[in-house]
Order: sequence, then structure tokens, then C-alpha cells
Amino acid sequence: MTAAQWARLRAELAGRSDGPAELQRLADYFRFADAAQRFRRLRTEQPGSAQLVPLARELDAGLAARLQRREVSGGEARLLKLALLEVLQSDPVQRERELAAWQATVQPPAAATGAAAATAARDAEFLRRQSELVAAWQARPPAQRNPRELEQQIEALRRSSYPTTGR
Repeated sequence: MTAAQWARLRAELAGRSDGPAELQRLADYFRFADAAQRFRRLRTEQPGSAQLVPLARELDAGLAARLQRREVSGGEARLLKLALLEVLQSDPVQRERELAAWQATVQPPAAATGAAAATAARDAEFLRRQSELVAAWQARPPAQRNPRELEQQIEALRRSSYPTTGR
């Protein structure tokens, strides 16, 4: 976000009673999104970087809150959690246990009717299909597992499940 865009946003929210809180939420979200982007870049370009573990811990600490606020989808949160655990937990068995425990503790907001119900159904379908991709990837011999390929497949699934316009 440019300085001019941020100034416009501040001006738009200035008259709202929740304006300061919303600006803080957005600033926090932008910091989280920036950290996630840096994490992905470091993980790909400098996997042994000393910055990777602290950054993974920072992201991990805020992930459940982002999911609760619907700032990330369930599928995106799971994919990020998996990537974080790959950095934070070297034992693959323990990593799977931690992922399962995390999934059991994070509860998406209660589904309502109408648009919220449609979103919940879409999220559930995304998670089901994502789980199939991950299971197929895990079923391969370790030498044939390419994490980047799995990320690309899940990203393609995310884009097809959550199409956007104007981006």
C-alpha cells in the first residue's frame, strides 16, 4: 500500500466510530501479510537463513487470530501452518501431530445462512480437495516429494476455489 493510499484510507475511516480500531486492524493485517510474503521468499530463496525461524514463530503466533477474523481462509491457514511447521518442526511425524492438534483447536466462525453458509460450504470443499492433494503428495516416496509442486497445486486449487476479480 502506498503512502497516498494509506492517507486516503485514513481519511475515509476518520469519520467512523470504529475508524481507529479498523486502521489498527488493517495495519496489523498488512504487517502479517508482509511477514508471510517475506517468509515464503526466504523459504524459497534462503532456506537456511537465520531469519526464517523467528519469522515462522511470529507468523505462527498470529495465524489463529487471522483465521478467526476471516483474514485468511481455512485452506490458506492450513497451508501456511504446514509451511511454518516444516521450518519449526524437523520431525515429520511430530509435525503431522502438531498440524492435527492445531486444526482441532482452531474453530472457524459459526456458519450462518445465505452467503455465510455458501462460504462455509466452499471452504469445506476447498479443505477436502486440499487434503486429497496433501495425502497424494505424502503417499509418494520422500525422494519424489517436491514441496514447491505441492504449493503450486494448492495455489491453483485456491485460485479456482476463490476466484477474484480486479486483481
